[in-house]
Amino acid sequence: MITTHGVDTFIDENARIGLGRLLDTLLPGTGTLPPARDVADYFELLERVFRADPTLVAPVLDVARRSVEIVGELTVKMLESWGTDQAETVARALHSAYYMSTVVMGALHYPGQGRRPISAATPEERADDELLAPVRERGSIFVDGPDSDRQAKPSTGAGLPDAAHVTAKGPTNRHQVRTSSEATRPRRVVE
Repeated sequence: MITTHGVDTFIDENARIGLGRLLDTLLPGTGTLPPARDVADYFELLERVFRADPTLVAPVLDVARRSVEIVGELTVKMLESWGTDQAETVARALHSAYYMSTVVMGALHYPGQGRRPISAATPEERADDELLAPVRERGSIFVDGPDSDRQAKPSTGAGLPDAAHVTAKGPTNRHQVRTSSEATRPRRVVE
């Protein structure tokens, strides 16, 4: 039993059998990827998915328990006949847990998220002048913000930005378009 945001979640034996059938149908494995049933920590990862989004618990376990009752092969068409929205929700939850597995990430040669300082980058990962050329050709795009020397002009009304803050090229405030009443209020900008 796990508790997620006050909701008790039981992946009982019946649900495990149903989840196994669902995994065989939705994630049978490929030449590169292992079958989801063979991912050792799959149910722990699924519980992490449940903790991240408790609304997934009921539909996943409902479909898992229903799939136990199916005689013969379970197909994607059968799952869709139970309700397309529910089928998509279940597929998303099961795939989320699957792709969180280090075994699956390793099979995909995906190192996962992590901090890598530029000093540890390989030559292929470093900036390429070809990639930066269009940016350099475009030139500077900085435009003075509302903290410049200009005085705010009265608003044109109806919450529309006035000419002091919008030019033909767009807002002069690089953060957002603000009305003159907003422009006169002090604000903290975090960059």
